Amino acid sequence: MRLDRVPLFTWAFIVGGSVWVLTLPVLLGNVVLIYVDHHYGAATAFGSAGSQWVQVSWIASQPQVYALLIPVLGLVADAIATIAGVRQPSRNLMLFAIGAFGVFSVGAWAQTAFYPEARNEALWAAMVLLIVLPTLLVAAGTGAVLRSGKPPIKSPLLLAIVALLFVLLAVLVGALAAFTPLELRGSRAFGTGQFAAVLAAVIAGAAAGVTYWAPKMTGRVGSDAIAKLNVLVILGGGALASLPLLILGFSVRFTGLADAGDALETVAILGDGLLALGALLTLLTLLAATRGTPAGDDPWGSGQSLEWACASPPPLANFGELPVIVSAQPLLDAADSTKGA
Repeated sequence: MRLDRVPLFTWAFIVGGSVWVLTLPVLLGNVVLIYVDHHYGAATAFGSAGSQWVQVSWIASQPQVYALLIPVLGLVADAIATIAGVRQPSRNLMLFAIGAFGVFSVGAWAQTAFYPEARNEALWAAMVLLIVLPTLLVAAGTGAVLRSGKPPIKSPLLLAIVALLFVLLAVLVGALAAFTPLELRGSRAFGTGQFAAVLAAVIAGAAAGVTYWAPKMTGRVGSDAIAKLNVLVILGGGALASLPLLILGFSVRFTGLADAGDALETVAILGDGLLALGALLTLLTLLAATRGTPAGDDPWGSGQSLEWACASPPPLANFGELPVIVSAQPLLDAADSTKGA
C-alpha cells in the first residue's frame, strides 16, 4: 500500500487533517486571548463583547471555511465511483485536485480583526479564485465516472451529487467576492449565505457517508426511501438557506434588493429548519439501518476498497494477514483476475 493507492476519502482526510492541524491552533489562540482578556482585569479591545466574534469569524469565512469541504470531496469521489462500479479514470488528477483544494483553504492568516485589509490583498483574491479550479477538476472527474458507468439510482449517489452541487455553489459564489465592483466582501448577508451553502454540502456529505457505510457499520441495509426523502429535504433546505441571502448580498450594489430583505431572510430561516430536519433524518437513516435486512460483505455489489471485502460489520482481526495492494481498487483487481481465469 502506497499513499497514492489509498481511497480518495482517506486522502481527503489526510489533506483536511493537515489543514486543521495548521489552522485550528490559531483559533484556539484567539479563544484563549479573548477569554483571558475578558475574565481578568478590564476588558480591552480583545475581550469586549462587541469584538469577540470578529476575532474568530475567519473560521467561517473564505478561504478557511472551505476546509470543512475537503472530506466531502473525497467521500463524493469514492461513493460515486463505487456505486457506478467503475474505476476513477483520472485518479492522480483527483489526488492533486483535493490536495490543491486544501492548500487554497488555509485562511488563518486572513483575520480582519487584526488586519482589516486582508480581503483587499491580492493573495486573498487569488486564493478564492484559484480554488475554483480544483473544485471543477473534482466535478469533472466525478462526471467522467458517471458517464462511463451505469449507476443505479441509490440514495448515497443522490446525496453525494447534492453535496457536490453545494460545494460548487459555495466556491463559485465565493469567487465573485474577488471582484471589487460587486462590493460583496463586506456583506454579512452574502457571507452568511455562502456559509449556508457550505453547511448544506457538509450535511449532504455526512448523509451520503452514513447511507453509504451504514450497511458496513450495522450489518444491515437501511431504508432507501427515508434516505431519498432526505435528498429532497437537504437539497431544498440548502437552496432556501443560501440563495436568498446570496441574492440579498448584492443589495449593497443594487439597492432595490434591500426592500425584499425581510422576505429573503424569512425564506432563509425556513431553509435552515429544513437543513436541521435533514440532519435528523440522517440519524434516523442510521437507526433504521439497525433494523433492516441483513447486508452482505459488499451490499452495493461493486465495492472497490478493502472494507467491502470483509463481513458486515467487520469482526476483530478481520484480515488474518495483511493483503498486498497493487492498485487503488483491489477488489476490482480481484474481480478482473477471476474473469481472466
